[in-house]
Amino acid sequence: MLEEARDRKYNMYARIIQKAFKKYFARKRREQEKQEAADFLFGRKERKRASLNRNFMGDYIGLDDKPQILNLIGKKEKILFAETARKYDRRFKMSRKELILTNKYLYLIGREQIKKGVDKGNLVEVIKRKLSFNQLSHISLSTLQFRI
Repeated sequence: MLEEARDRKYNMYARIIQKAFKKYFARKRREQEKQEAADFLFGRKERKRASLNRNFMGDYIGLDDKPQILNLIGKKEKILFAETARKYDRRFKMSRKELILTNKYLYLIGREQIKKGVDKGNLVEVIKRKLSFNQLSHISLSTLQFRI
Protein backbone atom coordinates (compact mmCIF):
# COMPACT_ATOMS: atom_id res chain seq x y z
CA MET A 1 0.00 0.00 0.00
CA LEU A 2 2.74 2.45 0.88
CA GLU A 3 4.73 1.37 -2.17
CA GLU A 4 1.76 2.05 -4.44
CA ALA A 5 1.28 5.51 -2.92
CA ARG A 6 5.01 6.20 -3.39
CA ASP A 7 4.86 5.00 -7.03
CA ARG A 8 1.83 7.22 -7.74
CA LYS A 9 3.67 10.20 -6.23
CA TYR A 10 6.79 9.47 -8.31
CA ASN A 11 4.67 9.08 -11.46
CA MET A 12 3.02 12.43 -10.78
CA TYR A 13 6.42 14.14 -10.37
CA ALA A 14 7.73 12.39 -13.49
CA ARG A 15 4.76 13.66 -15.51
CA ILE A 16 5.31 17.23 -14.29
CA ILE A 17 9.01 17.06 -15.20
CA GLN A 18 8.25 15.54 -18.64
CA LYS A 19 5.65 18.21 -19.39
CA ALA A 20 8.07 21.01 -18.43
CA PHE A 21 10.81 19.35 -20.49
CA LYS A 22 8.56 19.12 -23.59
CA LYS A 23 7.40 22.74 -23.21
CA TYR A 24 10.98 23.96 -22.89
CA PHE A 25 12.21 22.19 -26.00
CA ALA A 26 9.09 23.10 -28.01
CA ARG A 27 9.61 26.78 -27.12
CA LYS A 28 13.29 26.49 -28.03
CA ARG A 29 12.43 24.86 -31.38
CA ARG A 30 9.82 27.57 -32.13
CA GLU A 31 12.36 30.31 -31.42
CA GLN A 32 14.88 28.61 -33.68
CA GLU A 33 12.33 28.31 -36.53
CA LYS A 34 11.34 31.95 -36.04
CA GLN A 35 15.01 32.99 -36.24
CA GLU A 36 15.53 30.90 -39.39
CA ALA A 37 12.51 32.56 -41.02
CA ALA A 38 13.78 36.00 -40.03
CA ASP A 39 17.24 35.19 -41.44
CA PHE A 40 15.67 33.91 -44.67
CA LEU A 41 13.61 37.12 -45.11
CA PHE A 42 16.36 39.49 -43.90
CA GLY A 43 16.56 42.48 -46.20
CA ARG A 44 13.50 41.44 -48.21
CA LYS A 45 10.69 42.19 -45.76
CA GLU A 46 10.56 45.80 -44.66
CA ARG A 47 6.79 46.20 -44.48
CA LYS A 48 5.35 45.11 -41.13
CA ARG A 49 8.28 43.16 -39.73
CA ALA A 50 6.04 41.79 -36.98
CA SER A 51 3.97 39.94 -39.59
CA LEU A 52 6.49 37.16 -40.15
CA ASN A 53 4.46 34.58 -38.28
CA ARG A 54 1.01 36.04 -38.94
CA ASN A 55 -1.58 34.23 -41.01
CA PHE A 56 -3.02 36.00 -44.04
CA MET A 57 -6.66 36.87 -43.40
CA GLY A 58 -7.64 38.90 -46.43
CA ASP A 59 -10.23 41.00 -44.61
CA TYR A 60 -8.40 43.65 -42.58
CA ILE A 61 -11.33 46.03 -42.11
CA GLY A 62 -13.96 43.68 -40.68
CA LEU A 63 -16.55 43.58 -43.45
CA ASP A 64 -18.79 41.35 -41.35
CA ASP A 65 -19.53 44.40 -39.19
CA LYS A 66 -20.19 46.67 -42.22
CA PRO A 67 -23.32 45.40 -44.03
CA GLN A 68 -23.75 48.66 -45.99
CA ILE A 69 -20.47 47.98 -47.83
CA LEU A 70 -21.42 44.35 -48.46
CA ASN A 71 -24.72 45.52 -49.97
CA LEU A 72 -22.82 47.76 -52.41
CA ILE A 73 -20.60 44.91 -53.59
CA GLY A 74 -23.16 42.14 -53.71
CA LYS A 75 -23.54 38.92 -51.81
CA LYS A 76 -22.29 36.63 -54.60
CA GLU A 77 -18.86 38.27 -54.81
CA LYS A 78 -16.13 36.45 -52.90
CA ILE A 79 -13.87 38.94 -51.12
CA LEU A 80 -10.18 38.10 -51.48
CA PHE A 81 -8.64 41.21 -49.88
CA ALA A 82 -10.04 44.26 -48.08
CA GLU A 83 -8.02 47.12 -46.60
CA THR A 84 -8.40 50.81 -45.83
CA ALA A 85 -6.34 52.95 -48.19
CA ARG A 86 -5.40 56.60 -47.75
CA LYS A 87 -5.64 58.95 -50.70
CA TYR A 88 -4.06 62.41 -50.71
CA ASP A 89 -5.35 65.11 -53.03
CA ARG A 90 -3.41 68.05 -54.51
CA ARG A 91 -3.73 70.04 -51.29
CA PHE A 92 -2.42 67.05 -49.26
CA LYS A 93 -5.82 66.48 -47.71
CA MET A 94 -6.24 62.82 -46.78
CA SER A 95 -9.35 60.80 -47.44
CA ARG A 96 -9.86 57.17 -46.47
CA LYS A 97 -11.17 54.69 -48.99
CA GLU A 98 -11.86 51.00 -48.69
CA LEU A 99 -9.98 48.96 -51.27
CA ILE A 100 -11.79 45.67 -51.84
CA LEU A 101 -10.56 42.98 -54.19
CA THR A 102 -13.07 40.33 -55.20
CA ASN A 103 -12.83 37.45 -57.63
CA LYS A 104 -14.00 39.68 -60.52
CA TYR A 105 -13.47 43.35 -59.66
CA LEU A 106 -11.43 45.85 -57.68
CA TYR A 107 -13.66 48.28 -55.78
CA LEU A 108 -12.73 51.64 -54.30
CA ILE A 109 -15.42 52.66 -51.85
CA GLY A 110 -15.50 56.20 -50.51
CA ARG A 111 -17.85 58.40 -48.55
CA GLU A 112 -20.05 61.26 -49.75
CA GLN A 113 -22.30 63.66 -47.91
CA ILE A 114 -26.02 63.57 -48.58
CA LYS A 115 -26.97 67.00 -49.98
CA LYS A 116 -30.77 66.88 -49.78
CA GLY A 117 -33.46 65.33 -47.64
CA VAL A 118 -33.86 64.41 -44.03
CA ASP A 119 -30.37 62.89 -43.74
CA LYS A 120 -28.67 66.02 -45.13
CA GLY A 121 -25.00 66.17 -44.10
CA ASN A 122 -24.66 62.49 -43.19
CA LEU A 123 -21.92 60.43 -44.80
CA VAL A 124 -22.89 57.42 -46.89
CA GLU A 125 -20.64 54.84 -48.59
CA VAL A 126 -20.60 54.89 -52.40
CA ILE A 127 -18.60 53.04 -55.04
CA LYS A 128 -16.02 55.50 -56.37
CA ARG A 129 -14.41 53.06 -58.81
CA LYS A 130 -15.13 49.56 -60.05
CA LEU A 131 -12.37 48.07 -62.17
CA SER A 132 -12.43 44.65 -63.79
CA PHE A 133 -9.28 42.53 -63.84
CA ASN A 134 -8.65 43.06 -67.54
CA GLN A 135 -8.28 46.82 -66.87
CA LEU A 136 -5.48 46.20 -64.34
CA SER A 137 -1.88 45.51 -65.23
CA HIS A 138 -0.71 44.66 -61.69
CA ILE A 139 -1.38 45.32 -58.01
CA SER A 140 1.38 45.68 -55.44
CA LEU A 141 2.00 46.80 -51.87
CA SER A 142 4.73 49.08 -50.65
CA THR A 143 7.71 47.38 -49.03
CA LEU A 144 7.79 50.04 -46.33
CA GLN A 145 5.53 50.30 -43.32
CA PHE A 146 3.24 53.31 -43.13
CA ARG A 147 3.14 55.01 -39.73
CA ILE A 148 0.67 57.64 -38.63
